[in-house]
Amino acid sequence: MGKETSIVFSDDPAPGRVTLNFFGVPDAEFSVLADSFRAIASAACEQLREAGRLATAGVPVFDNLLAYPIVFSFRHALELQMKALILEAEPIFARRGEPGVDRAKLFTHSLEALRGDVERLFESSHWTWEIAPPHFRTLNDFRRVIGELHDVDPRSFCFRYPVDKAGHAALDDHFEFNLFTFASRMDELICGLGGFVLRAADERYSFRP
Repeated sequence: MGKETSIVFSDDPAPGRVTLNFFGVPDAEFSVLADSFRAIASAACEQLREAGRLATAGVPVFDNLLAYPIVFSFRHALELQMKALILEAEPIFARRGEPGVDRAKLFTHSLEALRGDVERLFESSHWTWEIAPPHFRTLNDFRRVIGELHDVDPRSFCFRYPVDKAGHAALDDHFEFNLFTFASRMDELICGLGGFVLRAADERYSFRP
């Protein structure tokens, strides 16, 4: 008896057919996947802007909820980009005789927990903190945005569910912000960090003992 055809993961031919996990080195996909989440979130924001959604103070109530998947995707993209940097840093630290990285951090959603090794890579490599001027050009800028995201959503939970595990609201009452500004700043930061992932990879692979 042949394999049963999947209802949702159909093997229908193109257009629309995709192949995942084909590199054979999944550790190398963190940054690419980060950019995928960023791109989807950016496209969704641009579609809302072009359609005039969220254009006035009295937007339909359910339009506000479109922010949830967009913010989650941007935050997740940043998390993946930071983890990509940590993975690239691991062999660099080892080559320099520095303490390694705790791979258990790859399974945390805490940006604060990831921040230390990202900062250590920048300091060890003598990189400038001009990640994405004008909003992210100093170490303090980086720490500030990580702190802001951590204060609102420390475990990548608050934009996936409306309530926490105790049944309380995941976000403060009337949590208000400009989604388009959020998207623009996060886009800058994630793309900027992506450039440093490539820089770390270049250093990693160009090493000659």
